[in-house]
Amino acid sequence: MTNRTREEERTIRYLRRYGLTLDEISSFQFMQRREAKSPDSKETPEEEIEQEATYGPGLLHIITKEGKERSCVIHTRHHPSAIIHALLSHQVPFSNLHRRGRKVQEQPKERFCRPSLYLFWYSILFFVSILMEFWAIRIPHLWAATLLGLLFGAMTFYTLFLLLTHFCFLTLTPKGMEVHSFGRCISYPYQRLRKVNFDFARELNSTHVMELLEELSEDEPMPPLRYHLYYIGRVPRKRLGEIAGKLRAQGVDARCSLNEEKRHYHDVLHMNHN
Repeated sequence: MTNRTREEERTIRYLRRYGLTLDEISSFQFMQRREAKSPDSKETPEEEIEQEATYGPGLLHIITKEGKERSCVIHTRHHPSAIIHALLSHQVPFSNLHRRGRKVQEQPKERFCRPSLYLFWYSILFFVSILMEFWAIRIPHLWAATLLGLLFGAMTFYTLFLLLTHFCFLTLTPKGMEVHSFGRCISYPYQRLRKVNFDFARELNSTHVMELLEELSEDEPMPPLRYHLYYIGRVPRKRLGEIAGKLRAQGVDARCSLNEEKRHYHDVLHMNHN
């Protein structure tokens, strides 16, 4: 089975959940919130089910050939890169994927990072879990050593996963954007960034996220796009619009979908509207 066939099978299974096929789609939008409806408009039963697809990462809006619109979410477990590639391979227009703009100005190196109390506590929990793991394997009773060893081992890997994925911050350089997390740094040259979007996270223990489409090759007429999702809780929320503007100045299609005055999507204390 080729990669193309595997991508098509994944896409067909995903679309089947919404009662759609590849041949029924006339165009689609990705990584963009659905436009707000007027107060007088009524939602269909299908739209009431899809309330999850109002904000956050992985938003996919499908327009069928009959003129109907379906909004859904592509989670990372659904392989977003494969679904987008399959849609483009079937000549389905990606209506909100814009051409690269012209570079307006040179970007100096600038770091966007804030302190995080959660990072501090999870770091302590990670090192304490490692110490407790070594302590557990020294217990003379085999059953206790095994049980506690598995418990603290799972806690170690879980806290390490959170440190690597949920506490990222950004640096803009003259050549590209860097994503930093606990012990690693990933660089994306501006010429390979096709689309960037900032939005609120859906998880209660996370704040905001950055999703991007990376162009893997510049030589092909239709280069494959790879989807990436980062939880950028260490980036100041009120500077996300500024970062999007700086990326647009480098020719990147960047968008800040969240309201910077709100701490989360359902925040009604600080702002009463989206």
